[in-house]
Amino acid sequence: MQATSGKGAEADVEGKRYFASNHRYAHDMGVCTPALETALAEIESLGLSVVVVGQVGDSTTGVVLGIIAIGDTIRADAVATIQALHSVGIKKVVIISGDNQRTVNAIAKQAGIDEAFGDQLPEDKVERIRSLVAEYKHVGMVGDGVNDAPAMAIASIGTAMERCWYRCRH
Repeated sequence: MQATSGKGAEADVEGKRYFASNHRYAHDMGVCTPALETALAEIESLGLSVVVVGQVGDSTTGVVLGIIAIGDTIRADAVATIQALHSVGIKKVVIISGDNQRTVNAIAKQAGIDEAFGDQLPEDKVERIRSLVAEYKHVGMVGDGVNDAPAMAIASIGTAMERCWYRCRH
């Protein structure tokens, strides 16, 4: 198995090579047909992230075997939290995510976030935080993964959150 940060993974299973990837990486691999693009756009517009699963072909393309849609429910207090940040003088709240742009836009709209940046690889997040620091001087970043650590290190304040899906819900 080989994982590529921010893109997906490939693995050999019984002599065949399979992939599980995000939308952008599937597009880069050349497996996104117009019909698949339409289906992915519809899913992503709901605020869901997609995992495209398929088999790597002999040449430069592969065959899509399925789509997995994954989503988080926005916490009930998210909108109030964003409003509270603004009320205490936080000028701008942004989301910088590796999820696709459509999904990030939908989440930002639901939560009342000012600006949304999707399809961000770890190095893109670093550059985005650098840009925000240059513009605003003081920038806080909350991250939930190892991929966020380099960008959090550049922010004035970096906060790491543990993913607690199982513990918090069970």
